[in-house]
Amino acid sequence: LLSRQVFGWYPFWEKDLHKTLDYSLLSTVAYFSYEVNPKTGDSITAHDWMTTPVIDSIKNYPDKKVLLTVTNFGNENNKTFLKNARAGDTLIKRVIELLDARGAHGVCIDFEGIVNSQKVNYKSFIMAMSQELKKKDYLLYMTVPAVDWHRYLQYDDLIPIVDQFIIMGYDYYGSTSKVAGPVAPLSSGKIWDPFNLTTSVDYYLANDIPASKLILALP
Repeated sequence: LLSRQVFGWYPFWEKDLHKTLDYSLLSTVAYFSYEVNPKTGDSITAHDWMTTPVIDSIKNYPDKKVLLTVTNFGNENNKTFLKNARAGDTLIKRVIELLDARGAHGVCIDFEGIVNSQKVNYKSFIMAMSQELKKKDYLLYMTVPAVDWHRYLQYDDLIPIVDQFIIMGYDYYGSTSKVAGPVAPLSSGKIWDPFNLTTSVDYYLANDIPASKLILALP
């Protein structure tokens, strides 16, 4: 048995990957993804969640978990969605219907690009999602950025209700960087910014997220 939780996203476009995965090396697989319509909370698409064989493959192992990843990207999309409580209620309802339909174990919320002005709305949405999921013993995972530039995470409220926080440990450098650098540095060189995998983990530990609730995602 694994001594640590080993989590991985399963992207919808990898149609046949389930045939070759070494499931003994995984504990949790998050299907990617339910793409949120930010105006309504309904899905733009859930891709082949209802038919993908990877869910049945994982369920052959009683110690493995399968989650549905829910994605909403960009500042404007997140503002639109988070300011609309009705859209949040719709999303929660749709997600639970999909979890029920496939006998899955929970959800991974992957909202990227949330500004500080929406931190209260985001907290309220996560709390509402958690309340409904827990009625059916479903798990709630949530991605957090490598660097929380916008200071949108309210730890005191989120830590008790989120099962796992997944640090997105990548994209420290990219096309907009002033200098070339590693995508996921363990430490920083002399010409690089001080942010790296080590400082990211230390940051979330310093904000009192227990180590047992942290997963570091690598590219």
